[in-house]
Amino acid sequence: MDTRESPRLPANSSPLRLTVMRTVAVMILAAVIAAVLHVQIGQYHNTLWYDVAVALGAAAIIAPIFLYPTYMTAHRLRQANATILRQARRDNLTGLPNYFALSQEIRDRLASDRSEHGLAVHFLDLDHFKHVNDSLGHDFGNDLLVNVAQCLNAALSGRAFVARFAGDEFVVVQPVAGSVAEAKDLVAVIRQAAARDYHLHGRQVHVDLTIGTAIAPFHAGTPDGLLKAAELALYHAKKCGLTAAVYTPELSRDVERMRELEAALPAALDLAQFFVLYQPIVDARQTARITSVEALLRWRMPDGTLISPAEFVPAAERTGTIIAIGEWVLAEACRQCAGWPRGITVSVNVSPVQFFRSDIVATVRRVLGETGLPARRLTLEITETALISDTRLLEPILGDLRAMGVRLALDDFGAGFCGLNYLRLVDIDKLKVDKTIVDQAFYDRKSFSVLKGVAEIARGNHICIVTEGIDDPRKEQLVCENRIADELQGYLYHHPMHAEDLPRVLNPLRAADERRRRRAAAAPGLALH
Repeated sequence: MDTRESPRLPANSSPLRLTVMRTVAVMILAAVIAAVLHVQIGQYHNTLWYDVAVALGAAAIIAPIFLYPTYMTAHRLRQANATILRQARRDNLTGLPNYFALSQEIRDRLASDRSEHGLAVHFLDLDHFKHVNDSLGHDFGNDLLVNVAQCLNAALSGRAFVARFAGDEFVVVQPVAGSVAEAKDLVAVIRQAAARDYHLHGRQVHVDLTIGTAIAPFHAGTPDGLLKAAELALYHAKKCGLTAAVYTPELSRDVERMRELEAALPAALDLAQFFVLYQPIVDARQTARITSVEALLRWRMPDGTLISPAEFVPAAERTGTIIAIGEWVLAEACRQCAGWPRGITVSVNVSPVQFFRSDIVATVRRVLGETGLPARRLTLEITETALISDTRLLEPILGDLRAMGVRLALDDFGAGFCGLNYLRLVDIDKLKVDKTIVDQAFYDRKSFSVLKGVAEIARGNHICIVTEGIDDPRKEQLVCENRIADELQGYLYHHPMHAEDLPRVLNPLRAADERRRRRAAAAPGLALH
C-alpha cells in the first residue's frame, strides 16, 4: 500500500526566523542613528533619558519601514503553507479528498470512540473506463470522472466520506456500519447515484460500477489493511462478474493466483502453450448438418494444468497481452478453416481491447490475405462490453469489417447488461443467445415469452439466431418447435475438439452417427415447463 507523505515547507523559509533577523537589524540601525544624534546634539542635552528617547524615536521611524516587508512575507508564507496543505489533501481534478486525506480519515475513525459502531470501506472502480479513455480521449475521460465524483458527493453528503483513490478508483468510508447488511444498503445507494448514463459533449456513455467492501474491525484494523481488503473484494467481484462483493480471507489466495497468471502470460504465447479447440454449430432444421465452427482458446501450463479462459482472459485484457494472443487465434482459426469444406465458416471471439487498442481492421485484412480464407467465411463475435463503451466509435470499425465481407455476431446475448437496443444501433448478422437464457426459458413461462419475442425481433431484422448450451433433447425440442433458433450449439451435438478431429464430423454420414450416439447418451436432467 502506498505510504507517501504530505509535502512540507522547507525549514529555511520560517517566518519567525526572518522576523527575528529583521528585528535585530532594526535595533542595530537604531542604535547607530542614536549614537550619531548623540554626538551631534548630545552636547546640549547630555542626559540618559535623552539618549533613550532619541533611540526610541529613531526606532519608531525606522521599524515600520523595515518590518512591513517582514510582515508581508510572513503573511504570504502562511497563505502558501495553507494552500500546500489544502492541495496535499485534495484531488486536483475532482476536488474530492485524495489518498492522504482518505488515509487520515480512516485512521481518525479507527482511533475514535465511534469505531465501536463499525466502519466500512467501499472501494469503487468504473467498469471499462480504459476503453472510454482509449476511444474518446483523456479529456472526455477526465470530464466523466468529474461528473461521477459530483454524483457521489451529492448522494452521500452527510452520510459518508468520499475520496478519489487513483485513476478511475474512488473510496467511500461509511462511519457507522456494524454489519454486512448496513454496508450493502450504502452500496445500493452508491450504485443508484453513479451507475447511469452520462451525457457529455454530445455523447452518451453508460457507466457501471464494481464495488468491493471491507468492514472494521472484522476484516482489518488499519487504514492500509482495510483498503487492501476492500480492493481484493473489488477484484473478486470483477472476476466473478458481480457488481459488488464483501471481503473474505480466501480472496488473498485468489489475488496471488491472478498475479501468477499475469506474470506467466507474456511468455505463454512464445512457448506455444496456447491451443485452439473448435465446437461445431448445426442447422436447426437439419441438425446433422454443420454450418459453422467456433474457435475456443485454451491454455495448458508446462505442468499440464489447463487454465480456463474465464480465468486467464481477464488477466490478458488487463495486461494488454490479449492483443497478441487474439491475433494468433485469428490467424490459426483462419488457416484451419481454409482447409475445410467451402460451406463451413469459422467464428472467432474478439476482445474489446482488440477493438480499442489495436487496428483490428488491418489485422483481419492481413490475416485473410495470408491464409487465403474468403472474408465471407469468417465471423467475428463481439460482446456487450465492446458495445457499452461507445457504439458510435465502434460503428465505423464494424462498417469497415462488413465492407470486407466479414460477418459479425453479438455473443452471450442476455447474459449481462446487453439489451435489444443494440439490435437497432449495430448492424449484425448473428445473435448468439446465452445458455442461461435458454435454461430459464425452459423452466419459466415468462422467460420463454421474452426469448420468443427476441427471436421474432431478430428474425424481422434478418438476423440469424444461434442458441448456445443445447445439452438436452428437450431443449432442442423447445427452441426448434417454437422457431426460436436458426442454428444450435451445445454438447448434445458436439464437444469442442481439436482441428485434426473435425474431418470425421464434417463428413455428413459420420456426423449423423455422432449425433445419434450423443442423443442416446444425453441424460433427461430437466423437466418441461
